[in-house]
Amino acid sequence: MLLTAEKVFHSFGSAAEANYAQEVDKGKQKDWFYFENIKILFSKQTAGIDKNNLILAQGAKAGSVYWKYLALQTPGQDAQNLFEPGCRFVVLDLGGGTVHFTAYEVDSDESLSAILKPCGEDWGGNMVNAAYIEMLWRIFGKDMVEKFQQDNQEDFLDIQNEFESKKREFTEAGQTVHLKLPNSVVLVVEKHSTVSSLIGKAGLDDDVDFASGKLSVSGKMFSEFFKKTTKDIVRSLQHLLDSAEVHNSIDKLLLVGGFSQSPVMKDWCEEVIHFHQENG
Repeated sequence: MLLTAEKVFHSFGSAAEANYAQEVDKGKQKDWFYFENIKILFSKQTAGIDKNNLILAQGAKAGSVYWKYLALQTPGQDAQNLFEPGCRFVVLDLGGGTVHFTAYEVDSDESLSAILKPCGEDWGGNMVNAAYIEMLWRIFGKDMVEKFQQDNQEDFLDIQNEFESKKREFTEAGQTVHLKLPNSVVLVVEKHSTVSSLIGKAGLDDDVDFASGKLSVSGKMFSEFFKKTTKDIVRSLQHLLDSAEVHNSIDKLLLVGGFSQSPVMKDWCEEVIHFHQENG
């Protein structure tokens, strides 16, 4: 979210990010307040929406209804199967900061009743991003990375956006991932060393290489970035499916949220739900 110097709302999401990057490029970042990884709940009055035209709903439930709407607009999508009375399904809301689990049953009027209260933890996609930053700390040193972030905010945003894009494309197949490294990083490093030598000193030369301005990270190493969050999410999903309230009664698993675009998360969740369907 981006606020003006007077602390007035300016923009949100990718628009805020792009606007702030422009101000950084002009050297005017001190005239703005920029916040990352937050969600703002505007009141009906603040958002300017008539109270008769807005219903506030829990995120997973809203995602379920919206999925039905999208499916009905797409030829060949049989959304009615999911919303038939008596159908039970789990919604896994995979956000950047948090992950929420809940389960619903479709009532006779096609409304949704929660089987379990929503639960969740801070296991979202940002954990994967943090693991990558920790690798950069290991190579360049935490102090250097944090100072670079402070002095080169636009380039650091580029580093984050590059990783975010690769994260959403990565599969468990293990292909090498190439990540652009801004030249400003190289210039800082070359005052006293080289990127390749620092990779070697960090003991990562078997999994990380640097050439033509890019870090090449092995599929094995890139998979490690997902390890902590996938372990926590899979364990909680298994616990939910084994609970007395939903055991052996779930028809579908619905993934929503930005992190659900990750093929790694899709594969792990599909494996868990298939195992429970086959083994009861």
